[in-house]
Amino acid sequence: MKSRVFISHTTGEASLALELKNFLEQTFPGALTVFASTDVQDLTPGQQWLKRIEAALRETEVLLVLCSPFSLTRPWINFEVGFGWSRGLDILPICHSGQQKDELPHPFSDLQALQLEDSDFCHSIVEVFCKHLNAPEEPEIDLVRAHKRLEKARKSAGKHEASPHIITSPLERTRLINEDLKSLLASSRVAAETVWTSAFLSTLAIGPDDPYPDDEQEHLKLLLQERDLLLKLARKGCTIKCIISPANTNHIRHAGIEYAIKRTDRLMSLLQSSSRALDCIDWAISELGVKNLYIIGHISCYEGYKAGHHRGYGLTLRQTTPDVIGANISLHKGFFRDLALHTLRRFGLDTDVGSEHDQLRIAAIRALQESSRFLADLSKGQPGQ
Repeated sequence: MKSRVFISHTTGEASLALELKNFLEQTFPGALTVFASTDVQDLTPGQQWLKRIEAALRETEVLLVLCSPFSLTRPWINFEVGFGWSRGLDILPICHSGQQKDELPHPFSDLQALQLEDSDFCHSIVEVFCKHLNAPEEPEIDLVRAHKRLEKARKSAGKHEASPHIITSPLERTRLINEDLKSLLASSRVAAETVWTSAFLSTLAIGPDDPYPDDEQEHLKLLLQERDLLLKLARKGCTIKCIISPANTNHIRHAGIEYAIKRTDRLMSLLQSSSRALDCIDWAISELGVKNLYIIGHISCYEGYKAGHHRGYGLTLRQTTPDVIGANISLHKGFFRDLALHTLRRFGLDTDVGSEHDQLRIAAIRALQESSRFLADLSKGQPGQ
């Protein structure tokens, strides 16, 4: 009786999944049957897709999971793995395209994983299935040629995922951001990474008493988690490049003066505190306001756009491909640098002592103090100048 194998993968990894399926079935002819949903022979037109997937998962004995920085964020991959986990299946993560096997997030990190780019990958996975099938000896196959074919398929994987993921739900947007922040937090190289973020005063200014209505309390909880994750990343040595837009004559927050005052005071308190996280947070001031943007290491890039005069950004474009993320990082580096120089010229005054990092922190405090005075005058009906 054939042993059944299921390959969990995203649409963009279809070519890699099919190449891996062919490699395993040709290496163990008659002993393995491998299911990949993108194979037309596995899932023919007219079949009920979800029922066929569920049936294949119920029949399988080994679950292979193609793990890239993008695929690990996809809900369907997590559903398939969760289904296999609950059944007690043998689950083997196969990392590729920027996802290192020693940097898998929990619970994937509890599993023994393989790195597809490793030169001995084909030998390692053959060993896995020889053990699973109780095969007396390894089959004779050109492993070097097989690995070249898998590498070629890997390099084409993700090209179909270059289009941004359009997010219209603030809840989904914040959940995905938190997942990526958690992945970065679990990385062994977290201290070498950078998070770029820009917004009105930033997520770091959010507090549990923010005036969110009852039907938005779940979103507020997610935003508070986002704030805590950013602070945890900074405490672990991850650099946070934070562009903030204080309220002023050029940029007045639509959510209300009292709300702006509360957030301004809260962020000022953080900047004036002795929090260890501040050692790794660099600040820059944008006096004209700035579009929401998030770049989380080399995992993902979120770009926010206003969809009307309401709180938050109703439309988010989530970028995941390395070239797009790299281009956004290059662009944002220059933008941040220009704003940082402006911040020092405009608010630095006599802050010529200490490092530039310390000078930017002092300048940011002064910018917030100026904004606080402006808001106080505005609340009295006397717009500040």
